[in-house]
Amino acid sequence: MLLALFTGCDEDNDVTTLNGTYTGTFRRYVPVEVLPISNVTVFFTSTGFSGYSDLQRYPAVCKGKYVLRRDKIDLENQCAWTAEFDWTYILSGSFDITKVQNKIVMTRRYDENHYDQYILERQ
Repeated sequence: MLLALFTGCDEDNDVTTLNGTYTGTFRRYVPVEVLPISNVTVFFTSTGFSGYSDLQRYPAVCKGKYVLRRDKIDLENQCAWTAEFDWTYILSGSFDITKVQNKIVMTRRYDENHYDQYILERQ
């Protein structure tokens, strides 16, 4: 599992600041089905974020606010969305977050085998 590679490599995995531009990938992991990997860009300020994906609404990034808590990030998306897509793709809610050098990994688990993962590198 890719997440395991990131969590043990750095003595201090806590993320204390995110200011800057991050680019990388998003992927939803589900059993038996291979879903696409999308390229994402997220711009973080001291308390806010905005961004986009190269695949429409996979994930739906838009803009909002966030709070860092040691190994967690809580994101609040502030955009209005229409109802014709799966809102679990919106970048919002609580994620585990770890770092290795200039990369952050944000993971939201739905259960043991279903999760979303962003792997983003600071530019």
